[in-house]
Amino acid sequence: MIRLTGAAPDFSRTRGLGHHGWMHPVRRRHPRTAAVTAAAVLSALLLGGCGASEGDEPEPGAEPAPGISVPADLLIDGRTASGEASADVSAAPDASPEPSASAASGEPSAEPPAAEDAAAACADLQTAWAGTNRALVGLSPEHPRSLVASFREAHRSITSVEPTPDIEEAWTAMTDYLGSAVDAFQDVDADDAAAVSAALTEAITSADTARATAASEEITAYVADSCAAR
Repeated sequence: MIRLTGAAPDFSRTRGLGHHGWMHPVRRRHPRTAAVTAAAVLSALLLGGCGASEGDEPEPGAEPAPGISVPADLLIDGRTASGEASADVSAAPDASPEPSASAASGEPSAEPPAAEDAAAACADLQTAWAGTNRALVGLSPEHPRSLVASFREAHRSITSVEPTPDIEEAWTAMTDYLGSAVDAFQDVDADDAAAVSAALTEAITSADTARATAASEEITAYVADSCAAR
């Protein structure tokens, strides 16, 4: 996937386009041109910053690593986790403890609840962010109904989970950005390309785009680095 490094385009200059944009003077942007720009930027925001080169297929986010666990029968000061003295240690204090049955069999021990919760939360965030990315692939103003459906699916995906405190601010900013587009499409004929384009450019301001650009980069870095390391 492509990392978004440049400043996002300013949509504020395209505001106010009517449903019949081709009737305006030449200096005004054609609604479909505006839709191409808006759709491209929104797609780039969600796909940006993943570290892949241009043309590469997006790779799924890494699953969070399991937390470090302690076997239930690990000997600590001659006693097991249940508090019982070990017969081996009582008879021979200097002898090394025998490997536990669970360790010998290779069976994993239960993770601490906090580690399990953190890993589960990260997995949910990765799944939701990947779904948001997939929904915004291949946007085209030539297919307005598909474009509207894509934004709605992206919004459903990003709102399907509660963000962790570490990423809550960025997650909320991106959610609001997509929500603005979805709200703009509520009373628009999804088969009218000009109307869809006008609604999108009217709903998104340059300030919205700046916030979404920063939020997208922060979320991508979090799920790829901090979250995957858990």
